[in-house]
Parts: sequence; C-alpha cells; structure tokens
Amino acid sequence: MSDHHDHFEYPQKRTFAWWVWQFFFVLMYPALITFSLLFTAILWFFSTLSRALTWVFKKFSPKASISRKAS
Repeated sequence: MSDHHDHFEYPQKRTFAWWVWQFFFVLMYPALITFSLLFTAILWFFSTLSRALTWVFKKFSPKASISRKAS
C-alpha cells in the first residue's frame, strides 16, 4: 500500500524568504515567549488581587455583617 505523500514534492526551502523568516523567528521567539509569560503572570496577579479584595470587602462590609447577624 503506497502512501499518497510519497509523490508530493516539497517546495524549495532554502530561498531568501525562508532565510529571512528563520532569522526573524529565531530572534523573535524568545521575545514572544517572554512577553507571553509576563502577560500571563500579570493577569494571574491581578486576578488573585481581585479575588482577595472581593473576599475582604464581602467579609467586612456592613451589609454582610447585618445579613450574617440576621440569619
């Protein structure tokens, strides 16, 4: 049984455009990864801060203490 990929010819990979793409990819990849990790860390930090502040405000707001005493 023959695989249909046996007859496919891949385009020439060593063109000028290929070299330019490889050069920019190698240079930009660490920057993209760093930005992604930094962005994820900032989102996590503010999400955690938001949850903590929400918990504090719910815990110590007068409305919460009134409804807690009523029940």
